[in-house]
Amino acid sequence: MSRLALLSLSTLLPLLAACTDDKGEDTDDGVIEDSGNEVVDADSDGFPADEDCNDSDGTINSGATEVCDNVDNDCDGEVDEDVTSVYYRDADGDGFGDPETIEEACEAPNGYVPNGNDCDDASADAYPGNSEVCDYIDNDCDGDIDEDVTTTYYADSDVDSYGDPDNSTDACSQPTGYVEDDQDCDDTTDQAFPGNLEICDEIDNDCDGDVDEDVTNTYYADTDGDSWGDSSVPEDACSLPTGYAEVAGDCDDDDSAVNPDADEECDLIDNDCDGDTDEDDAIDVSTWYADTDGDTYGDAATTDIDCYQPTGYVADDSDCNDAENTVYPGASELCDGQYNDCSDSDYSASSAPSSELDDDIDTYVDCTIDGGGWDGSTAVSGGDDCDDADATVYPSAAELCDGQYNNCSDADYDASSAPDNELDDDGDT
Repeated sequence: MSRLALLSLSTLLPLLAACTDDKGEDTDDGVIEDSGNEVVDADSDGFPADEDCNDSDGTINSGATEVCDNVDNDCDGEVDEDVTSVYYRDADGDGFGDPETIEEACEAPNGYVPNGNDCDDASADAYPGNSEVCDYIDNDCDGDIDEDVTTTYYADSDVDSYGDPDNSTDACSQPTGYVEDDQDCDDTTDQAFPGNLEICDEIDNDCDGDVDEDVTNTYYADTDGDSWGDSSVPEDACSLPTGYAEVAGDCDDDDSAVNPDADEECDLIDNDCDGDTDEDDAIDVSTWYADTDGDTYGDAATTDIDCYQPTGYVADDSDCNDAENTVYPGASELCDGQYNDCSDSDYSASSAPSSELDDDIDTYVDCTIDGGGWDGSTAVSGGDDCDDADATVYPSAAELCDGQYNNCSDADYDASSAPDNELDDDGDT
């Protein structure tokens, strides 16, 4: 019989029972008489035993409402269909169940709860609404672990207590090899950290962004290898770089013979880098002597120290009279009242060889007057005195009767010669 038929029958039976003229009549023993036929309904629920799945319980019949009591109340062959509740395993006892472990029942089985919102049913510290704490567990079941409650730590590989800002981890407690500070500028060396003393080691020791500031030495390019550097090519470093010198001052870094330690030479080069070329202290400098009279012999008293011969100067210093170009060592002797060859060690302008002295004061001397005329200290007319011991004897002198040629007219003149008319031929004086 269909369920619809059963429902119709359960509806009609009371009406039939009320119609005594056509329907059967209930009896006290649970028997319904229907047109003379007896129908058994032991629980008097209006459903005969052959249609009732439990004729001993009036609440169980095909017209009953299914309730959650582990009984097939509506006699449809199913127990508690559509009336049970879903319960979730709550292994950690935190009041929230595991959504993956369920049980359908009328009442919560032991260890089960009505909700399945637990994100970790193995931990009583993880459930929706719980406060997040730093324990590596998703305490509030929001999908994030330890959000907003961890501390950021930074790798301290060089163990200087300052961490690498580019190498961090979030953790509940400080991991080994990590620190909370993130100010290390070089985590590969413990010689670099904020506040450290800057030293000259090509490392930013104090982490201020500058390397070796105020502690380097300045070196200078030394191209020629003479240990003197070019001040225009400096280099700041902790130690002397190859090809550099500790001191500057080289004025020609392409010539190793030119530097402040070099000796000045006469070569048109500023060898000692003092700004002057071929100055008087050059090792091969020469002393030059004034040659005022142009006789190529110089005056020892008037000098000029120079690398190159100045105009009006010569290398010789032996001139005894630099005002007279006929007077110099080795000069030809002239009849000019002075020693032309400087042979008189006490030479002065007034001295003269004896042959050039007018001993007899007749204005004539022994030597021949040169084209320049007499320039001695006495008044001499000129000519050759053939006897400078006798003032009456000289060229053009008046002839005297004195036994000699007074006018020096005898080419072979000597003191004993005389004109014929002055000879004492007979010897009578």
